[in-house]
Amino acid sequence: MLVVAETGPLISLIQLQQLELLHKLYPDFVLPQEVFDELIGYAPMRDFTEQTNSLLKHVRKVTDEIVRHEDLDEGEDACIALYYQTKADALLIEDKDARNFAETKGIVCFGSIAVFLKAKEAGYIQAIKPFLLQMKFFKRFISQELFNKTLRDAGEI
Repeated sequence: MLVVAETGPLISLIQLQQLELLHKLYPDFVLPQEVFDELIGYAPMRDFTEQTNSLLKHVRKVTDEIVRHEDLDEGEDACIALYYQTKADALLIEDKDARNFAETKGIVCFGSIAVFLKAKEAGYIQAIKPFLLQMKFFKRFISQELFNKTLRDAGEI
């Protein structure tokens, strides 16, 4: 399954030191140079240089025209362009507006929580709740409704 990864989920996986889950579940994932540039320019990522640098082999140049959309940032627009360019199967993205926009274009989207659910299903992790709590600690937005739904889906409540 070819997945294009956007900045938000990568930040979450890197901060939780779980980027390896993405490598295991989607070994051929790609990200545009614009997303990599956002990551290395984001101050909190400076503490995670090794994990961030491990993404270099997944960086792809967008050769198609990147259409700018008013409500999306450069990385999100680049991800959508790379999705079409590579004929990807899905987009790993968390920003609600960007995700809604992509879904209106028929793009299959999922976020880092779905990565944790799939990792648990595959036996790579034992529980999801510790990761959800860490995401909240790192100020990654998760509504209480999503928090509870995820734990129910994972069979943890």
